[in-house]
Amino acid sequence: MTMDLVSVQDVRKALERISPYTHRTPLLTSQSIDEIATSSIFPDDSDDHDPSSASSSSSPSKVKLRIAFKAEHLQRVGAFKYRGATNAVLVHLRQAETEFLEKGGKKEDWDPSRLWVVTHSSGNHAAALACAARTVGARAAVVMPENAPLTKQRAVAGYGAEITFCKPIQKERESTAERVMAELRSKGFLVKFVHPYDEPLVIAGQGTMALEMLEQVGSLQSKGFCSESVRSVEPSSAGSTRGTKRAVPLGPKAQGIWQERGEDEPALDILIAPVGGGGMLSGVSTAIKGTDERIVVIGAEPEAVDDAARSFTTNLLQPSVLPALTVCDGLLTSLSARTLSHIQERVDTISTVSEVNILRALRLHWERQKQLVEPSAAVGLATLLQAENGLSRGRGGDSGGTVGTEEGKRFWGLRRWIEEIVRRKLDHRQLSHGSEGDVEIRIGIIWSGGNLEVEKIVPKLEALGV
Repeated sequence: MTMDLVSVQDVRKALERISPYTHRTPLLTSQSIDEIATSSIFPDDSDDHDPSSASSSSSPSKVKLRIAFKAEHLQRVGAFKYRGATNAVLVHLRQAETEFLEKGGKKEDWDPSRLWVVTHSSGNHAAALACAARTVGARAAVVMPENAPLTKQRAVAGYGAEITFCKPIQKERESTAERVMAELRSKGFLVKFVHPYDEPLVIAGQGTMALEMLEQVGSLQSKGFCSESVRSVEPSSAGSTRGTKRAVPLGPKAQGIWQERGEDEPALDILIAPVGGGGMLSGVSTAIKGTDERIVVIGAEPEAVDDAARSFTTNLLQPSVLPALTVCDGLLTSLSARTLSHIQERVDTISTVSEVNILRALRLHWERQKQLVEPSAAVGLATLLQAENGLSRGRGGDSGGTVGTEEGKRFWGLRRWIEEIVRRKLDHRQLSHGSEGDVEIRIGIIWSGGNLEVEKIVPKLEALGV
């Protein structure tokens, strides 16, 4: 069955639409994380760290990884889900108003509270939809499983949503949502269902974070520690303390500045995003590939729940792994036919990672970067710490048994992709008689959110000796 895919134009329109309501979250960097990740890909200072052996070039260059984290845990409601929810609510609100006027209503009589948006969710999407609806004067009804965490229930209720509880099985969620929608329609309200990820408007909204990343990367060439999250404001007087923003970086701060790139090079070499139901990865890959096809897009998933990776490599939807023995409770949802279609078309690899590496990455985020992100957000860095794709075990390593073929690339891990990108850069440098120097690989990683129960995570860190 042919399915229409979201386009990069859809994502650009979504960014314009939601920007007045969403935060432009910053890109954060860490030199210590760069060094740790580089050492994981190239374990020692031997020839493995010298890319000249991967090319006909005789350059003595060293590889340096530069990593930028899109801090979506600083988004409204604490997660990227607010982007997609806001885009969907705004479009449905406009359509509802148009429908009201076409039926003879007067513009001055239009009331946004006539629109109800409905969903079933136990987590961030429920809070995001409730917040988005309240922001524009619409209303939200959320179906939640009766075993949903109290913290999530309180958050959703706090944003003004009406909650209906159901048994914690998918069939009950869907039937209860249908009943709620029917009841609202019987009262004369305009009602729209907004799926957490299997929805074009949500996919387009999630893709907006990738467009922001591509815009923000340039500032890391002059600042080196954090992107510009908002427009700079000129000081109002000579005595303003804002003058420190213009200080010339020195010492370690200067070392954090990224190399300048011309227009003939991509803004990023690799973009890594977590994958559960696939809404974010569908939107992000659409934005990235629609802007620059040279950028490698990689989905990251726990080995313990690898149904997205298996769906990607077999071209068939695979069921969820039960029981779900992973700390990443935000990545337990399976792909839909819609999200799999986007991912098949626009994602280069889905890399699976072990629980140990996920927790190692999480600890680095907490301790080195002082950012309290959730375990699901740590899968991106975990792919670099692990270096190899867990899905490739038993298939001849990262080659997938078919070195260099498109089918084989689906099993590549980060080390193999980085080696390939380095080879291309050195070959290009030789052909263009470019200058020697370090080969800098730019990697963007998306942090999905910061909602977590710390008391549940710490024992897992201790149990695995992380």
